[in-house]
Amino acid sequence: MITYQKNTTALINIGQYRVCHKGVIMVAQNLGSCLGMAVIDRNLKLFGMIHCLLPLSSSDEEKAKKNPALYVDTGVPLLLEEMLREGSTKSDLEIYIAGCGNSGKDLDPFEIGHRNYTVFRKLAWKNALFTKGEHVGGDMPRSLILDTVEERVFIKLPDKTIYL
Repeated sequence: MITYQKNTTALINIGQYRVCHKGVIMVAQNLGSCLGMAVIDRNLKLFGMIHCLLPLSSSDEEKAKKNPALYVDTGVPLLLEEMLREGSTKSDLEIYIAGCGNSGKDLDPFEIGHRNYTVFRKLAWKNALFTKGEHVGGDMPRSLILDTVEERVFIKLPDKTIYL
């Protein structure tokens, strides 16, 4: 787990994840087809975020070994395992996801956003995990923000903010 100074902003870039305690604002910026996931354990005041690029690690196993957080199928379990190692229980985790958008079949013929969402849903179902809030799909970029001070998650769009 990374320790931050209080009231700092931590950018969670593609292929990164973080787990921390209260006092940090975590941001996964410009989620298009990427999956952004925020996790809150209100009992322990423990928070996590990940920014995954692609659905399946089998697309490049060498790269997945070096950076499992790039992929939904390896990154999401990695974040959840760290939260559990820190003392969380599955039943205490609040999960929020964003991104998984598509730019249309002409711009994204591989439908990465849809595939990212499908892999996440399968993982969630297999592990009996439920999302508390989602802002997925569509063709707009968005940022996922986890404010650990206020203990809330929101989406920043170009023209508005949506609280999940």
